[in-house]
Amino acid sequence: MADPSRSIPLAIVFGCALIAAALFFGLRSQKSANVPPELAPAPHAADLDAIRKAVETQLEADRTRLTARCDALDGGPQPLHWTLDLTFDAQGNQLARGVVEERGASRPEATACLTHELPSLTIPAQGVSGHVEVPLSLP
Repeated sequence: MADPSRSIPLAIVFGCALIAAALFFGLRSQKSANVPPELAPAPHAADLDAIRKAVETQLEADRTRLTARCDALDGGPQPLHWTLDLTFDAQGNQLARGVVEERGASRPEATACLTHELPSLTIPAQGVSGHVEVPLSLP
């Protein structure tokens, strides 16, 4: 029969090792299962082109409103140029947006107005999430 003074610590160590292994493998498999399905597929060039075209269509629809709302677009060098840095989810909802000023072809007050007046974009669902950069010139 085994010495009881050694059995208890060995049982504790063995039990802890089993729990640690179960947690490791259980959480590892759960981590990949928690990825939202809309983020799982990687977009291809054709998907990104479709997202870019949908954004350009949306921007064209907002062009007149933006030009009318932003007095800062008047005066100075024309037209003004920016690059919009946009990320969309698979359902077409904008997740993130950045505005990059083109050196010598934009003004801070015009960029501020554009950032304030341009609503969060929604495009038709593309089935994949994607990040695109789209040039914008106003007026």
